[in-house]
Amino acid sequence: MHVANQWGFPLQWHEHEGAVFYSICDWIAGLTGSSAEKARDIWKDFKRRQGAERGVVSTPGSYIGQDGRSYETDFTNDEGLYKLAVMLRVSKNRPALKAIRDTHL
Repeated sequence: MHVANQWGFPLQWHEHEGAVFYSICDWIAGLTGSSAEKARDIWKDFKRRQGAERGVVSTPGSYIGQDGRSYETDFTNDEGLYKLAVMLRVSKNRPALKAIRDTHL
């Protein structure tokens, strides 16, 4: 939540059995400056190519869209968000990714 607040992007989350899970597509869209559709494509491609082997564990959950309707999407914990941030390509248009890497590596 700190990263989302600092960089000004929405990040839906929910609690389940005492753990907090965050929307993977919100995270990707926020860090990359991508649209929701592009973020879904990035996540889908990531899962297909390397998600399980890189240790990003996801769980389906309800997501409330801008239209107010509920959708199913993937959520992960804070460790999964960090792993995604490390694996996304840093560029000059993605300052949040560089800041995360500089702070945690």
